[in-house]
This record gives sequence, C-alpha cells and structure tokens, in this order.
Amino acid sequence: MPALPPRALLLSSACLAVLIIQPGPARAQPAPDRGAPAAKPAPAAKAAPALTVLENGLRVVVVERRSAPLAALELRVRAGTAYETPENNGVAHFLEHVLFKGTTTRKRGEVDAEVESVGGELTAETGKDWARFATVVPASAWRKTLHVLADVVQNPALRPEDIDVERQVILDEMASADTDPTRAPYGAVASVAFPAEHPYRLSLYGPEANVRRLKRDDLLAFWRARYTPGNMTLIAVGDVRRDDIVGAARALFPVPTPPATAAPASAPAAVELPDPGPISGAAARAAPLYRDRSLTTVVLAFRAPSVREWADAVALDVLLNILATGGQGRFHEALVRKEGLALAVSADYLTQRAPGILTLTAIGPGASAPALEAALLREVRRLRQDGVTDDEVDQGRRALIGQILFDEETFSGQANSLGFYDAIDSFEFAARYRERVAAVTTQDVARVIGQYLTPDRYAVATMQPRSAAPPASETAPKVEASR
Repeated sequence: MPALPPRALLLSSACLAVLIIQPGPARAQPAPDRGAPAAKPAPAAKAAPALTVLENGLRVVVVERRSAPLAALELRVRAGTAYETPENNGVAHFLEHVLFKGTTTRKRGEVDAEVESVGGELTAETGKDWARFATVVPASAWRKTLHVLADVVQNPALRPEDIDVERQVILDEMASADTDPTRAPYGAVASVAFPAEHPYRLSLYGPEANVRRLKRDDLLAFWRARYTPGNMTLIAVGDVRRDDIVGAARALFPVPTPPATAAPASAPAAVELPDPGPISGAAARAAPLYRDRSLTTVVLAFRAPSVREWADAVALDVLLNILATGGQGRFHEALVRKEGLALAVSADYLTQRAPGILTLTAIGPGASAPALEAALLREVRRLRQDGVTDDEVDQGRRALIGQILFDEETFSGQANSLGFYDAIDSFEFAARYRERVAAVTTQDVARVIGQYLTPDRYAVATMQPRSAAPPASETAPKVEASR
C-alpha cells in the first residue's frame, strides 16, 4: 500500500481506537495492507518522468534521481477486479497471492529470499483496475531485483499446493474483513452503488464460494489473458539511468512469439468499462450487517467522476480536505466535536478508470444507524445550501499540496503515484497533479458539490451491533468486503 495516502480513507479499526483514546486533529495514517478502499497515492514528480514504449507494448517510465543510492521498482499490471466476471470474481487477488510463491525456476521462498538478500522487500496489492508489485533496493541491486520481478509475473509456477495454502490465507483475510467496521460496510455499499453488470460492483476477495472453488486452470487463464507486456507499466525511480532500465526491460520482457496467448499491446485501451449511470437513490440500500461489535457504522456513497473527468476529480480531492480528513473538517466538526454523535467521520474518493463513488462514513458507539445517516445527509444539504468559502478552499488546497510534497520525498512514493495513474490513464496525470490542485477555485468546488453530492441519489450500507438486529435477522447475511 502507499506509504501515506493523500487524504484520510475510511478509518481502520486501529485508527479508530486512537481517536477514541485521544480525540482531536490527527494526520491521516497509512492505510492497512488489506483495507477498504484501496488508497490513492498522492500524485507527485520531482524530476521529469520519461516514457519508453517497447515493441511488445510494455510501458517503461523512468525518473532519474540522485539524492540517495536507492532504486524504487514498481510493476503495474492492468489486471484488477474490473477485468473479472461474477464467475471468476476473486481470481485477480488470488493470483497476486500465489505469484510470490515461486516460478518455474525459483522454488517456494526463493523469490522473497533473493530480494531480501539485497536489502529489499517485495510487496503487492490488487485494486479494481490493477495489480501492483513493488520494492525499494540499493541502486547497485536493481538489475538483480528487476530480473526477479520479471520472472514472478512472466513465469509463475502456480503449484497446486501453493494455491491451497493461499486459499486458506485468503479465507482468513475474508473472515477478518467481514467483522471490520469499515471494510465490510464499504463492500456492501459498493455492491449496491453500481448496476449488476458493472465490474466495480464485484469485491476484491470475491465470494467465499469462488475462493473455495478457484483452481490452477482459473488462475492460469486469467494470468494468460492479463499478464502480458502490453498490459504492464514498469516504473523505476532513483539512482538509475533510463537507457539501462529500458535495455534491461527489453531483454527481460521479450516480444511474445506465436501462438500468442498474450493480449496485444492495444488491449488496455480496448477494454472499456460501462458508465454506471446515476445511483438510484432509495433503492440503493444494502441489507444491514449485524456483527458482534459495539460500534455502528454508516457509509453513504455518491457517484463520482472517472479519471478522464480530471477537473472534477481534482476539485473533489480538494473538497475532501474541507469535509472530513485526518480528524478535521466540516463534517468531523459537526458530528464529532459539536454533537458527539460520532467518534469518527471520514470522506474518501478513489479516482478510477470509470466513474466510481465518493463515500462519507460515520462511526459511533451508541448512535443508531438512522441517526448517523440523517446527520450525514443534513450536513450534505447544509453544504449545498451554504457552499464553501475562499478561505476553506485555500486551506483545502494547501493541505492537499502539503500531503503531495510529503509523499514525493520518497522514491517509492513517486513510483507508486506514477504507476497508479498510468494503470488507469497516464503517468502524466501524476506529473501535472500538483499544478492542477493549485488551480482549483471556489467555483470549481461549488460545481462538484452541486453535481455529485446529491442527497436524493446515494447508496447506503450499515454495520450495527448484533443487539440492534430485529428477531428475524439474528443471522446476518455475509457481504464480501471490498477494498
């Protein structure tokens, strides 16, 4: 996950515990490895990124920075949940788990051992639009590390015994997420905020039945379809030379030879996601979740712009810093500090290839779900009526730019940003993000408030203590957590 998200996400239970013990303003904390939703990294670029597109379609983005003898390597593969179907939902995340377990030339444990031997650590995550594999190593070790990374994504062993081990790991993750006061409601609200045919409705884990059923052939089929050079972007940031990185990539990622099982280089552009359309309002209400928890969580979801609508996306990012980010903002002030109705309030929006959702989350110890929902909607209506001031927008811009500057100090942060945006649009979005934030006006923020925060068109999901369940609902339906 990113080292530091640009704004607060739905608060994890750990963050919530901190807020309960010590109320007050706090900087946004790192998102959990398997949290929901996946964090959007702060776009940033100190040095100009240079793009090379190889003959096989692989995109190679290099940023040469000499401030430290380190190299951040990242590979983004356009292979997230958006490329799944209900029948194989969960396969992208499952495959991400198994890839590290060995290749056709490396036994179980050797992949991690080789990278750790040079001082690095491989990390991976899956999102709606992508899978991410990343590490930071001494600059002198980037060639060896890139060789390992290329082997992992191109020559996976997918051994049945490794698949069975990771199956249980994923089932354990799902059991934990099912009782998490933020991840489970977020998964529930996503399942009703999109039409039935839209892949953003699918959960990252997939249904439990799918996880138990998926076999090697299923993982292999998805790998063959999506893990091709034309669906990948390699990012290198640090004490490296562009020509060296491009040359190594050309050698390690060869052009597929017939009969090609790989998608052509144009595949990313050819896979279009449908516009989900507006949220249907009162009909978009998920079945309540009842768990053995003392807290009540309410998540409201509003339709939000895609990455192609960049002016709206950037203005919404500024707005989130005004509403509820890092234990501060209008909504936090109203529901937490003034009324004491909630322990935490947060706002989040993850930019994606297709229109997604902006979520408002309130968590309270004793408040009823209807009371929290009504309070959030009241603040939305007040925001639409009163608007925002120039000072608020200025503070929102400054806070967001400060987060960007903080994140861009690290090679890994910059690589994460460039990879994130290249997987959904282009790395150039990241390179221009800060100047676009600086240009956001009060009128821009007012426009997106009116267009997206519509109190008659939203989806809602709740998690409540089991004691709040009506007698007929003692056994709550299980909703797959999303991220």
